[in-house]
Amino acid sequence: MFSDFFKTLGNRFIAGGDWNAKHSHWGSRITNTLIKSSLDGSSDHTPVILILSPIAIPHDSGTDYLHNSKTDWDCFREYLESNIDLKLSLKTNEEVDNASLYITNLIQLSHRASDKTKLNRAIKELKNLLAETTNDMIKKRLEKMSPNGHGAYNLWKATKSLPQPQQCSPPIRSGSTWARTDQEKSEAFAIHLSSVFKPNDADTPEDPEIEAILKQDLQMCLPLRHTTPKELTKIISKMNPNKSPGFDLITPRLLKELPRKCLVFLTILFNATFRTSHVPTLWKTSQIVMIHKPGKPPNEASSYRPISLTPVLSKLWERIVLERLSPCLEINYVIPDHQYGFRKHHSTIEQVHRVYSTIRQCLEQKEYCSAAFLDVQQAFDRVWHKGLLCKIKKILPHSYYLLMSSYLCDRTFQVKLRDARSSLYTCLAGVPQGSVLGPVLYNIFTSDLPQSPKVAVATFADDAAFLACSRDPKQASTLLQSQLNITHDWLTKWRIKASAQNRIISRLRLDLKLAPQST
Repeated sequence: MFSDFFKTLGNRFIAGGDWNAKHSHWGSRITNTLIKSSLDGSSDHTPVILILSPIAIPHDSGTDYLHNSKTDWDCFREYLESNIDLKLSLKTNEEVDNASLYITNLIQLSHRASDKTKLNRAIKELKNLLAETTNDMIKKRLEKMSPNGHGAYNLWKATKSLPQPQQCSPPIRSGSTWARTDQEKSEAFAIHLSSVFKPNDADTPEDPEIEAILKQDLQMCLPLRHTTPKELTKIISKMNPNKSPGFDLITPRLLKELPRKCLVFLTILFNATFRTSHVPTLWKTSQIVMIHKPGKPPNEASSYRPISLTPVLSKLWERIVLERLSPCLEINYVIPDHQYGFRKHHSTIEQVHRVYSTIRQCLEQKEYCSAAFLDVQQAFDRVWHKGLLCKIKKILPHSYYLLMSSYLCDRTFQVKLRDARSSLYTCLAGVPQGSVLGPVLYNIFTSDLPQSPKVAVATFADDAAFLACSRDPKQASTLLQSQLNITHDWLTKWRIKASAQNRIISRLRLDLKLAPQST
């Protein structure tokens, strides 16, 4: 009936009603209208103001890069070689900050000088013109098609080869309102993360020993070994050129094309950070992208995992620091043997085999096994900086303590969602997920997890398993409970909280029907 009526209206008309209009705000994967709520509550349906838009399918614009397939790398290197100044003073923290800003701006300017600007602009204009012409042709063709058409006039066949729409991006709950646009969503995510990047509330008074250790005088120690252009070249050659850039848009590919004088400048700058124990402020600003956690409600900000995109120059600096920190951790046996996360020659499978071997050995000896599995809540995001620095000062040379104090202090972040950027916010806790030093710092922070002689401990990053074996089931449960008690005290002291939905299996008894022993 309605189809007959619509045929009398021709190809151009507006029909009001509940027609199941498609929009990503309503969970549809495509958008054919721009929808705004009229905030009228007199109906059981949601009234809307409908604004027709020629843009039917949104597409992700992709990641911005400073270079492309047409970049003139010879011109890029020549510009840097002739314009870089190697005689900058690097004696104070302010001069180190200015130098990091100087090299970043110079690389960005050299990119602009190396691009064929006029040619690229003409190519872009031609592509836009071709896109408009193509869209006009598609519109005229679609007007002549129908779902039941045959051959070239079949609507489904004609649209099958068109670019696929981006994944549905539902609105995000922001307090009592909803964030619908990309800009609103980025701010909603940033506000949520600003409340996450804080240390957990202290359940007990702070241990005075922590403050005493931080106030102790610094010990005499050798500074970090200086780097060289050769070391920088070696590390840069191992970096993945396809990694996403930070807010400065500098990629590893740009670093691979740097001339010799720029590598010398970076060497001088990195050595100045070791000498002054100051990390440039520019390198402590992260751009965060939110990754949805499978199985979580997509309209909640807490259902997304933050991944930090730090500047590539910062990642290069962190790799150089890690080259000096890793041997120090191994010599001093800082990372315990039961920790298999973020360590060379250690993997998840090996840790699973270790747990399996412990349980199998328990069964072979006809013993009972009690087990508990613990997951830390927001482990990386809520690392207590004061506690972490206390442990670094206690177990590592104080040159690392000064450098890591600067690295963790005054960190800022912004959330990126497609072309939208949020305001800058301050990180009061946590180590950046996606950074080079973040995983190692977390391992240091959890390196003193208490252990019991008769309880096997297995950890992989923020996941932990405790296994207690005994011929007496009550004794196995008692041993496990004792381990959980001291673990709880340790978690409370260092402001670490177990997940509310952690996988704890308390006093798990493997009651087996043992075969009678042979006489």
